[in-house]
Amino acid sequence: MFVGESSRVSMHGVRREVIHQQVLSLRMPLVEIDLPAFPQNSVYEAGFADGIAEYQDLGVKHVAFGDLFLDDIREYRIGLCQNLGIEPLFPCWGQHTRTQAQQFLEAGFQATICALDRRVLQEDFLGRPFNEAFLNELPPGIDACGENGEFHSLVWNGPGFHQPVALHPEGVFRYDSFSFLDLVPHGMHKPNN
Repeated sequence: MFVGESSRVSMHGVRREVIHQQVLSLRMPLVEIDLPAFPQNSVYEAGFADGIAEYQDLGVKHVAFGDLFLDDIREYRIGLCQNLGIEPLFPCWGQHTRTQAQQFLEAGFQATICALDRRVLQEDFLGRPFNEAFLNELPPGIDACGENGEFHSLVWNGPGFHQPVALHPEGVFRYDSFSFLDLVPHGMHKPNN
């Protein structure tokens, strides 16, 4: 789902073009849903239903979520999926987040910190690789997977990728207490404003 006005992934600030490069490398289909900024739940749920319907037409019967331990979010997703006749899966549920982060790295995935909440994490963590050094330098109380919204990451290489997604930073933008790294695909530059 993208915020239509900015053409970016909400909460991550990632450009649509970057997501296109990810799915090209992964050789996966992509259903794009545009939403207004800060949509009401009913608008979000209608967009989610539209996206799920496209996959249901292809025979998909399950949807997987990466939630780890936020009970209220899980219950919301379960209800949403039940209303649409699709089964939600939570393959990571209840696993220790530091263990999850280690398994992610050991599997060979590579990611970059693309967004963070400056109320809990210094902005100099933005743009850093999600690696062992990053995990070791997280302040106490910051979840290793950012499950409480402390930070977000963008995966650009690893198992399933046919080639790394070549990206470069074109600056930082801020909204409220959040900072976002403006990553762009190699060869693309942001337009002059």
